[in-house]
Amino acid sequence: MRETIRKISFIFWAIMILLFNKIPCYAAEIPDISTPSYAVIDACSGEILYSKNGEIPIYPASSVKLVTAMVVIDSVPLDKTIVVTNKMLQHVPADAAQIGLRAGGEYTVYELLHMLLISSAADAAQVLAEGCFQSYDECVLKMNEKVMMLGLKQTMFDNVIGLDIGNGYTNTYTTPHDFVQLCRYAMSYDVIREIVKMPAYSIAPRTNNNGFSKKSTNRFYSIEPYSREMYTVIGSKTGTTCNAGNVLVTTATDGVHEVICVSFKNGTRHEAYTETRKVLDYIFAMKNAGNLSLASLDYHEWSLFQPNI
Repeated sequence: MRETIRKISFIFWAIMILLFNKIPCYAAEIPDISTPSYAVIDACSGEILYSKNGEIPIYPASSVKLVTAMVVIDSVPLDKTIVVTNKMLQHVPADAAQIGLRAGGEYTVYELLHMLLISSAADAAQVLAEGCFQSYDECVLKMNEKVMMLGLKQTMFDNVIGLDIGNGYTNTYTTPHDFVQLCRYAMSYDVIREIVKMPAYSIAPRTNNNGFSKKSTNRFYSIEPYSREMYTVIGSKTGTTCNAGNVLVTTATDGVHEVICVSFKNGTRHEAYTETRKVLDYIFAMKNAGNLSLASLDYHEWSLFQPNI
């Protein structure tokens, strides 16, 4: 039954894509960037500015949690409370990053989104999926409906955490061109923007659960330098699996313009940040020199991109 529903949904959105999808963008590479696979987009206009291997499939790792967050926000109020159960937790792989949730703890969706997006907690993803939808599979179905609605034909998910073939999940994949568009859409959610720019957060104790304070997995907020005189990093999502390498999604703004860079297959975390910084430095230096035109934050198409939440 689940596969039948999934096939019907896929066919429906495939027809919609044929009717309304835009022409794909094929962007040039930035010189001297060693990242194997990346794309950078003007967040205000939606134009893909530069990319490398932009149409080659990759594994997105935990950056998938941006999509999990979107469908949760679409579906339930932020103040909805969820009680953690052992059933929710038993499907979280032991090798996935976790916050350490225990059965009996009661949290709001808003609190769990902080765990999901700032700590990249797999147990928070599982609790949100099962606590906000009638089933885990329904949450995954909503994620795939979301990307199909956006016309992203090279993206598919089969889990809410970002696991891939290393954990036996064969149908979670995307391309840099697809995923940078998806991240642009995610950053149009006020709640997601608010949360991912936070360098740290705290959660009070609950039944059978200790309180905790956690720093963001975004190392631009701590140990990795960047060119603050040119731009400010206002959002990011990290991810790592053996097959995906080190993944980094970064949103940066100079107060007037905004760009998003997605970077995949980096050999180390430091490389992901170093090469992303080089990409952003190049973009804003080109803009400042008058050699690259970026849309402003009040660009008229930006308002048309806001999701109905």
